[in-house]
Amino acid sequence: MRVLGAAFSILFAVSASACATDDTTTDDVTDDPTVAATIDPNSSDIALRVAITVERGVDRASALTVHEARVLENDHGVRWTGVYIGGPCNGGSGWTKHLVASIAQATGWRFMPIYVGQQSSSICGAHNLSYARGHADGIAATKDMRAFGWAAHRDIPVALDVEAGAYFGNPAAATRYVRGWVNAVRAQGYRAYVYGSPYALNHFHDAHVRIDGVWAASYFYSGFRSVAPGALSQMGGRYRHNNRAWQYAGDFYVHAVGDVDASTSRLLLAPKPGGTNRVRAAHREVPAGCGTLAAGEGLARGETLASCDGHAVLAMSDDGNLTLAHDGSVVWTSDTAGAGANAVLEDSGELVVFDGENEPVFTTGTNGFSDAHADLAADGLSVIADDGTALWSSRTGMQVVDDSEPVVDELE
Repeated sequence: MRVLGAAFSILFAVSASACATDDTTTDDVTDDPTVAATIDPNSSDIALRVAITVERGVDRASALTVHEARVLENDHGVRWTGVYIGGPCNGGSGWTKHLVASIAQATGWRFMPIYVGQQSSSICGAHNLSYARGHADGIAATKDMRAFGWAAHRDIPVALDVEAGAYFGNPAAATRYVRGWVNAVRAQGYRAYVYGSPYALNHFHDAHVRIDGVWAASYFYSGFRSVAPGALSQMGGRYRHNNRAWQYAGDFYVHAVGDVDASTSRLLLAPKPGGTNRVRAAHREVPAGCGTLAAGEGLARGETLASCDGHAVLAMSDDGNLTLAHDGSVVWTSDTAGAGANAVLEDSGELVVFDGENEPVFTTGTNGFSDAHADLAADGLSVIADDGTALWSSRTGMQVVDDSEPVVDELE
């Protein structure tokens, strides 16, 4: 990652056991290979779920040419690149909407838009790490996204670059800044990702910053490797449901391209400018067991899920309502009669009832807790974070504390 045109990375002394080094890890893994093979991921008219696969990526401050992208694709299996869209400490150069569209046309690549935010004073002159500044920068990032042709409310991500020095210089201030940025970006209709060290990302997660996906920087290698994001054990069990990327090598030379950083990802990436990740028909996996919905699992009309003791039953009724019954008596409903078509626990952490056009007609509002699951028990239906925190309940509604702050800080 580049800040003000110069590399700034803190490399951590870690043992080789901190990540898997098995080169047999398969790239381009997908839950449904047929979908991945038949759906153009850059199409603005996708008829099925956009497959989230393990894919190799690169990033570089200076823009790649179309020729360099083709070399990286053909010789090294690269399928996406970071794109520097702006930010107060941005060191990127040459990236334009036209260039990104040209690369997509030539290669079919997807993209990771990067907004380089405030850092520490030792990194760049923009170092106001406050909630208010983060909120203002988040709005600025969404304006940059629109300038690149990535419209809001199309399930498209943008990543905030928070260098290791910015976090370790003042963890509390960095957390406030990231929280403000993430809240603004999500409110404007984009997925909010964060790039940083595993230690910073772990802290943001444990502080309940509602990040949709993370891009961890931890350099174990000096060139391309066939590794998966889950092999980075420094992050433990955090961000494990199609919401993690790992930058595993930095500043190494590639013939006919020059120096690049290398990453592996398993998260939703941005399509070409003008494209969308919104699907026309909400995809859902059949629940794997009793009493629980994991990310991607859900119910279509006429389907049910019972609690493990059999007393509670969640049903996507033929009339369009998601209903919860206890011993045969309905105790809760989504109030979507005539509209609901299916219910899915999205990989963003929210339980959503979609209509036939894949528009949400009910949501628990728990997005940003991307490793959450839904739990069905005698006392009701709940959405639970991976640390056990109850986020939403059919009995009480939203249960998490509002993580926003008044935007009252003086902006520099």
